[in-house]
Amino acid sequence: MQITNMSGFSGCKVLLYDDENLLFVRKISGSIEYNNRLQLQMEKQKNFKSAFVGVPAIIDSGFDNGLFYFDMEFLQGITLAEKLKTMRVGDIHKYVEILGEFLFEQGGNNSEMAVESFGRKIDQLSNDLKNKNETVCEALGLLKKHDWKMLPCGTCHGDLTLENIIIHDGNLYLIDFLDSFFDSWVLDVATMLQDARCLWSFRNNDKVNNNTLVRMMIFNDLLLDFIKNKQPDKMIDIYFALLLKLVRILPYCNDDKTELFLNEKIGMVMKMIEKEDQL
Repeated sequence: MQITNMSGFSGCKVLLYDDENLLFVRKISGSIEYNNRLQLQMEKQKNFKSAFVGVPAIIDSGFDNGLFYFDMEFLQGITLAEKLKTMRVGDIHKYVEILGEFLFEQGGNNSEMAVESFGRKIDQLSNDLKNKNETVCEALGLLKKHDWKMLPCGTCHGDLTLENIIIHDGNLYLIDFLDSFFDSWVLDVATMLQDARCLWSFRNNDKVNNNTLVRMMIFNDLLLDFIKNKQPDKMIDIYFALLLKLVRILPYCNDDKTELFLNEKIGMVMKMIEKEDQL
């Protein structure tokens, strides 16, 4: 029996079901064209392995009226984004350590594939955004010049926002895996920074609570410190990946407020890159 319609992403329906007191979530493709992508996302979740974080177990999958769906375990919990608003600093440190260990657990080797994959993506963005402002043009120029070949190619979540990290019984679980044009833990870090450093999830808030801002900054700083201690040479790649993520949103932006927000954050990240280059 269907209980409720949950928020969905990528045009997919996400429904909560109760089958003889067994709660499970069903994710349904939004179109026949999206079927293949949703299948790839399910496989990514199904094959996921980590000693540090978990995922909801896949229960079943199939087709309904031509649309692919899969069922997964329902986890009662709170998103890391929501919990961070009131989290103790000691707990922030604990969860950053867990996430940091998970990221490096994914590993990966430098690959020439990165140059080709990122080159195509940046060329596409340059074409889509050719009439944009000076800030965007400067960002595209930087992205084109960056040497992407040192980016490790491995496994990644694909959309590791703080909303897609669930705290359940004190443990971290990842939801809403996404297929990506390139798989690398560096892109997962950039996605988390998009929330923690650029406050993307709060873009529509007129004012963000100071306690929330402080905790987001603590999370940001602890995560970057963890990475610097492990692989300092990857910091510049992380900032460039963050810049690319912000620029990639612009073609889908349809309101002045969001575009202004993105331009401001793009400028901020370019300053971060300049500072890192000087080290």
